[in-house]
Amino acid sequence: FDFAAYDDFIPARTSPPSRFTGPDFVLPTHDRTLVLSTGRRDGAYDTVESPAVAGREVASAAAPGEAPDVAARSRRRNKGGWIALVVVLLLAAGAATAGWYYGVGRYSDTPDVVSLSQDDARQELADSGLSLDVSAAAYSETLPQGHVVSTDPAPGTRVLDGGTVEAVVSKGPERHRVPELAGLGEAAAIEEIEANALAAADPERRWSDVVAKGDVIDFQPSAGTKLKRDDLVELVVSRGPRPIRIVDYTGEPADNAESRLIDAGFEVDRVGRYDDDVANGIVIGQRPDDGTGQSGDAITLVVSLGPPLVEVPNVDSFGVEDARQTLTEAGFDVEVEEYKPYFGLGFVVGQTPDAGAMAPLGSTLQITIV
Repeated sequence: FDFAAYDDFIPARTSPPSRFTGPDFVLPTHDRTLVLSTGRRDGAYDTVESPAVAGREVASAAAPGEAPDVAARSRRRNKGGWIALVVVLLLAAGAATAGWYYGVGRYSDTPDVVSLSQDDARQELADSGLSLDVSAAAYSETLPQGHVVSTDPAPGTRVLDGGTVEAVVSKGPERHRVPELAGLGEAAAIEEIEANALAAADPERRWSDVVAKGDVIDFQPSAGTKLKRDDLVELVVSRGPRPIRIVDYTGEPADNAESRLIDAGFEVDRVGRYDDDVANGIVIGQRPDDGTGQSGDAITLVVSLGPPLVEVPNVDSFGVEDARQTLTEAGFDVEVEEYKPYFGLGFVVGQTPDAGAMAPLGSTLQITIV
């Protein structure tokens, strides 16, 4: 760079600044004569001479052409200023360039590879001078298995040239199978559901004569169905057999009582017993006769057989009094009927019921005499 070429455009200062002008001012020479202002208000200047030129008078101000060394020294000072300025500018430009490179220049924007397949994402990053590292896998309801779910750095953010972009790839939708639950206890079924990342709804409870109380009767959806995480599985849990109110049928015909108890779900046992006061076939008693039971429980009916049966003695050809006594001792009442025509002999020629038959104790027998 030729600084001298620019000297013609810079006016040489051939005279001192106004504060150094005056009739007593002279440009410095090699004689080292120095003129200083004393700050006098009348504009006059004092002259101080160096020892080498003592006694010499100070000349009046020199003409412009009489001080060529002043212009040369001025040009040298101007050249030095230009050089310093250029050096400063070059240093500043270098610092700015280094700052830009280390702060911005060596970085580029991360390409958007979200939703691309793993292979396509790797190629896209390679085209930008970056590499792909699969750091994790996550479930996604929207992206197929193997496609990119997210990246670090995120798309559009700065990444070091030649750097690595970490990616999370899709495992596909998260689904969990409903386990087999039938026959399990309620607590065990809920534990099994939660172990498969699902949730159990509040169970419905039903009466069941075949599934023990507290065990699972049914569940929905069926086993093997795939559900999202925390989807609900509905359980139906047994309450055990339904309670049945026991009705007392004492005093009613035994056949009718037995039929109604069976319809209610009970089993019926019948026990016969003679009873002098209750007719045959009538329920004398029932066990149990109140409260509640469950299907399959047994209820006992005590059914009257009527009065006890006694074999009728044979009193044929007996005299009327002997026949009466024999039958009375056997526990019967006796009614005598005369045969028509009656002959007055007083012998038994017939009896009802017949001899050998079974008749209720205390019942009335009839004999016929001639």
